[in-house]
Amino acid sequence: MMATKMDAFNTNVTTKKFDEIIQLIKKSDFFSKHKTISINNQQLRQIYLKTIDLPLKLKFYADKQNIFTLEHLLNTETKSILRNRNIGEKTIVKSRRIILENLKKIKDCLVGTEPEEYLTAFKDTDCFVGKYFPLLRDNFATTQIYFNLASQDISCIKLPKFIKQYILKKKKIKCILDLLNVDYNELIKEPMIGHMTIRKLQTEIIDLLNLRKVIFLS
Repeated sequence: MMATKMDAFNTNVTTKKFDEIIQLIKKSDFFSKHKTISINNQQLRQIYLKTIDLPLKLKFYADKQNIFTLEHLLNTETKSILRNRNIGEKTIVKSRRIILENLKKIKDCLVGTEPEEYLTAFKDTDCFVGKYFPLLRDNFATTQIYFNLASQDISCIKLPKFIKQYILKKKKIKCILDLLNVDYNELIKEPMIGHMTIRKLQTEIIDLLNLRKVIFLS
């Protein structure tokens, strides 16, 4: 009975935190007709627009204006976007809906915590280093939201054909983190998988998780 109560408590806390983030977003320049607040949120700063299926017209505009993160877009006034003749109110309304839907999908990433077994804390509490990833053959700095995203289903990644076949054969690979722990040298032995295919997969994962390489100075 105690376990059930604790689970319910944790769910309520998670929901509350997520609701606070949504309320913050709805007061942003992109969502509100009147200038209200400036968004300064690390988690929203770590969400890249290329990971959200926004209308092409808005994506082109954002790219041209060097707007790459959700936080930056939220701090952009819609009236300045609407000055672009290719973008109308319908595009803005649709984009707002897509952003909220996307955030619901990654709700656990926004309010979750990073698994301790993968972290080493430094004196600077903002700095964490993930363990060595066999697939990437390197060490990468990580942040909370992306490690939680790494625990999501493997279907989140656009996989090359022969990598898909490999995953079907290796039934233990269920999430992105499982794939990160696949040994590069093991994967390259597969008859239809070459270095270029693996490189493409590495790039896809690094972009999705926003991983940053760590260089250790001796």
